[in-house]
Amino acid sequence: MIKIGKHILGNSPRCEACKYYSPKTADEKNSLDGWCELGTFINGKKVTDRGKVNEWECCRKWQESRTGLTYYEVMTRRLEDWRKPLERMELERILKEGTG
Repeated sequence: MIKIGKHILGNSPRCEACKYYSPKTADEKNSLDGWCELGTFINGKKVTDRGKVNEWECCRKWQESRTGLTYYEVMTRRLEDWRKPLERMELERILKEGTG
């Protein structure tokens, strides 16, 4: 088991490990577990600033809260092309060793 921040490699990413997720507070009216700070999109158009989500859900815009690894990177274990060389070295080490 390789653990990266809150995410375990091999498992599907979950909203609770995403940097855009925030749990709801006791006084907020939300029937789900928390909020996605990216908002809600329908057919590519943003319809709300904060989306209601459950902590076990996930989307393609998921990004690990501590390391910044993306959905694509944790699913394929390959870094995206836009990463800078120094960032690449550190994230490759994290993917291999499971620290972060």
